[in-house]
Amino acid sequence: MQVRTTEHDSSFSAHWWMGSLRMYDDFAGRYVELGRGDWPEWVKSEAIRQEDRQKTRGAASDYAVSFFQGLKHPRPLPRTLGWRRLCEALGRWRQAEKADLPLWSAATWPEGSETCKASEVEAVSAIVLDYDGGDLEACIRRWGRWRSIVHTSASHTPSEPRWRVVIPLAQAIPAADWPRVWRWADKWAPGSDPKARDVGRRYFLPGGVDQAHWRFLANEHAPILHVALDRLPPEPEPVRVQRPASPHTLGQDDARRELAERLKTEPALRSSWGIRLGGRVAGAYVRDVRCPGCGRDSVYWPVDPQGTPQGLCHHRNSCGWSGWLDTLSE
Repeated sequence: MQVRTTEHDSSFSAHWWMGSLRMYDDFAGRYVELGRGDWPEWVKSEAIRQEDRQKTRGAASDYAVSFFQGLKHPRPLPRTLGWRRLCEALGRWRQAEKADLPLWSAATWPEGSETCKASEVEAVSAIVLDYDGGDLEACIRRWGRWRSIVHTSASHTPSEPRWRVVIPLAQAIPAADWPRVWRWADKWAPGSDPKARDVGRRYFLPGGVDQAHWRFLANEHAPILHVALDRLPPEPEPVRVQRPASPHTLGQDDARRELAERLKTEPALRSSWGIRLGGRVAGAYVRDVRCPGCGRDSVYWPVDPQGTPQGLCHHRNSCGWSGWLDTLSE
């Protein structure tokens, strides 16, 4: 069994790719069965242990996902894929600029939806995690006990590893329960990008202009992950920042009123106000100020108020807060 690697990509030696009983060879365009003699010791012992347990526990044989024609196309195209079709969709490299690639999501929306708002997601059929840096092989071992897909991202290099893990679920998770599942996954294999916690997050399908370091792994012969929702701890209440009453409606003292007006027009004051609130100035914007709506450090505003004088929460779908800068609590 030959596994193609590039001479510059020593992080992907052949033994690493032997962690699957059935591998999709993205270069050959087909599945390859691996004999037990080809596996490293840790794979052999893990496989024997897995053979002694029930593999599916009522697991779904198909997974409901959504596809999107492009980044500027919010209309979800619902599809139901079996394991093989899912591997084919995620195991094919598309030669194109990233902005021109189609996208996919493990989330589903109501039939006929024209948008992909997080607030309208019905369920999620897989855990999808992005890792930028860290121990790639340790991550594979951690998730390898369940049926899973791993592929590197277009920006992956041996010196700066970046990869994505997809773990199909035995049962789709209702959108309301998704935050608890994501918290469990993040604790199980820490270090993933927290942006993936958004229930309706979309992902570019594999592709780009340079395929040199791209790799794909499908671990088929492991049990499908079954999430026991009744055993997961409840989602903690979001941290709510006390929001002071607006001087525009309650007529607070003149100093507060003057501050509110100056924050609408003075760039220097808008910058210092953001830093005072725990944010930072990055280029032409103030960023990472605590949001009074969702409690995350996600409020931003332009230093120059000519465009948008108000502050906005970066999580437009799940939060959507906007307001005058003087209403942000210190």
